[in-house]
Amino acid sequence: MLTITREVRITASPAVVWDVTVEVLDWPRWLPTVTAVRQLAGSRFETGSRYAVKQPLQPEMAWKVTGIAP
Repeated sequence: MLTITREVRITASPAVVWDVTVEVLDWPRWLPTVTAVRQLAGSRFETGSRYAVKQPLQPEMAWKVTGIAP
């Protein structure tokens, strides 16, 4: 399994950052590397949720949440 880690400094509380991050369907509004997201399973961001994610120049891919560590 591929794991990618990146750190940035954000002038917002961790709770606010987490709330924005888990709204996966909103990613295309603020994340230029994502052009579309559809929910495939689950009703919110939780272990087992699945999403169809479209990125520029890439085929749509199914993503599955396998664990959460805020």
